[in-house]
Amino acid sequence: MKMMQTFFSEENGQPISVEQSLANHADSNQFWFDVGEGMGVGLVYMKDHGLVFMHPGGMPGYESVFMYNPCKDMYVVLMYNQQPKEPFVFLHIAQAIAKTLDASLWTQAKVKWYQWMHELPPYCKRGS
Repeated sequence: MKMMQTFFSEENGQPISVEQSLANHADSNQFWFDVGEGMGVGLVYMKDHGLVFMHPGGMPGYESVFMYNPCKDMYVVLMYNQQPKEPFVFLHIAQAIAKTLDASLWTQAKVKWYQWMHELPPYCKRGS
């Protein structure tokens, strides 16, 4: 697990600190930005959803995305059988699904329970 949570800069291949990357983007108006890559999984910060591990996949005619928020123990998997014409469409759809889940009172109660019962990674804030 420790290896999976070690991320590297795409620019220079050096290990990066998740906390430092978040601090560097604190004033960003972007709705998402890459934090780093590790073990074939990217760590992305979504303004409305927090940190998520992501892995897009696909082959001609099929696309998919896997998204996991370790601070909320929330998973979103999206699969479809058309290649979108616009880049990052899957990211916008996944973010909309996550936003809908975040707004659910049932989901909020489950997230609170999860955060109370489990040790969170250092980059997670309680209640986030």
